Amino acid sequence: MRGIHAGAVCGALFLLLAAAAAAQPELAVTVTAPEPTPPFAFAGTGGEPVELAISSGEAVSFVWSTAAAAEYRIGWNLVDPDDPNDPGWLAPGYDPALVSHTGPVFVEGVFTFTVSARDQGGETRGVFLLTYMAGVPTRAVGWGALHAAYGSAAP
Repeated sequence: MRGIHAGAVCGALFLLLAAAAAAQPELAVTVTAPEPTPPFAFAGTGGEPVELAISSGEAVSFVWSTAAAAEYRIGWNLVDPDDPNDPGWLAPGYDPALVSHTGPVFVEGVFTFTVSARDQGGETRGVFLLTYMAGVPTRAVGWGALHAAYGSAAP
């Protein structure tokens, strides 16, 4: 319950100031590489990254949204996502119009993509760990799919 509420007790007027903590934005991110995935849902900033295996040379696109008005920022290979000056952020601040991004095409390696949503309730961060490899089906998600694709034991 938020706002100011008025009432009376035994004929005396009182004002109750109620301010509930606003919830962090719920962030939904769809990844297209080359087919769209169901949306990945994020809440808060401490979640595990979503792991995706991507075919070498495949373009990957991200589209995100929140239920309430928010502003966004994105970055690749952030060292410290809590540092607003981390060189991996693609822009110096947040932008409410930034709702999609097509990443660079990588041949091989492991890269992280981060999208951050911020509103009055706080910040929510979605992190994707992208492993680019030749011969990997792009739809493989997480270690289980990598294991199935390569048939090897976990490192």
